[in-house]
Amino acid sequence: MGTPANRRGSTRLFALTVVTFVVLEILVLVRRRSSIQAETKDSDSSYFLRNSRLSGSPPGVTERAAYSQYNKSSSIQAETKDSDSSYFLRNSRLSGSPPGVTERAAYSQYNKSLANVDGKDLLRHYTCRFVVDSTWPATPTQPDDVAIVSLLSATVLEQLENYILGLEVLGYSLAMYSPQHVHRIVMVLEGTPCFAECERRLHDAGWKICETQKITPPHPSVVARFRDQFAKLALWNMMQYKHVVYMDADTLAIGRLERLLATKLNAEQPLAVAQDIRGGQWVDGFNMGVGVIPTNRTEFVRLYRLMQSDAVQYETTMSEQGFLSKVYGKTWKRLQFEDNANLAAYDQDRVKWQKSRADIRLVHFTMEKGWSIGDHSAYAAVGKYWRAVQLKMCQRRCQSKSTCMIAEKSRCNCALHVGSVCQHH
Repeated sequence: MGTPANRRGSTRLFALTVVTFVVLEILVLVRRRSSIQAETKDSDSSYFLRNSRLSGSPPGVTERAAYSQYNKSSSIQAETKDSDSSYFLRNSRLSGSPPGVTERAAYSQYNKSLANVDGKDLLRHYTCRFVVDSTWPATPTQPDDVAIVSLLSATVLEQLENYILGLEVLGYSLAMYSPQHVHRIVMVLEGTPCFAECERRLHDAGWKICETQKITPPHPSVVARFRDQFAKLALWNMMQYKHVVYMDADTLAIGRLERLLATKLNAEQPLAVAQDIRGGQWVDGFNMGVGVIPTNRTEFVRLYRLMQSDAVQYETTMSEQGFLSKVYGKTWKRLQFEDNANLAAYDQDRVKWQKSRADIRLVHFTMEKGWSIGDHSAYAAVGKYWRAVQLKMCQRRCQSKSTCMIAEKSRCNCALHVGSVCQHH
């Protein structure tokens, strides 16, 4: 055994060794954290691209360009350090279930970060970015008078195919009943899995595609298919046109639309929509399935800030329809019933429907979708309009060389035999 002095020396040496080891470990951790932070600014886009796509293929040019545009817009001064994660949550979650607590908090934080943003930054952030093809420029050189616009959302994945089919049939009906020079545009929410095949089908139906971001209110609708409908606020920001005529994907043109497209608005009546019917009663509010909207940047910013401030008390279940009905009160122009023949009226006010039937120009399949109506449905008499247009669409695609067979709820299937008549199976 050593002397007491030797033992004290050994103890001090051991303590010094431990302290040195701890200090070195701390330095390693600090350096590792700094490295991670340095890499973070470049990781968000690759993380988004890895996680937001639902196919196994590498991200396409369109998606990379869309995210590049988002990164440019991220210079918005009021965005917080957590905005990237909330953006990912908003775009990568595509299930039909209500958002979880974490996602709701992310939604709220992201929207609050934009609440006080300069108006110009808001306008840039919520600009619908066109997917350019070889036949059409991204931005017309001069504002056109009018465009027809619809919306494709993937809130409920199992219904996505149905709504793509609905847009195909609506597009074909518009080719028959609207002037050919009028642009037809689908706003596709970013994060919606509309890739090459989806884009091809929409283009074939006469649609141009633009990508827009979700606009999530403080109190999203509990109805899954209504949850993303506040994206319609971006209609006011489509400054390529003097005004737009919005049509839901479950509408169908069966008559000439020149009169609707030429609807005149003014300061006293800045929105044209049709009166809504609910529970057998024609209510004070309107139905937002068809609407004529004058594009106006100032109005878009006003509507966005009203929504985000949570100052307007409205029926949240009805999403943007309830909100806009409250905001505009009685200061809206009433479209004729024939321009938004709500299927609810067929059920709840048959007298009005029958009186107007010969003049109906747009049918709105609210109670049951056109692609779902079978021969034994209560709405079979109206559903035949939708099926007739679908059959014409398939006949045109298959042409005289084949038979067009349509299975329930499916798109055209062309078989190279038998004849030239479309058959419904």
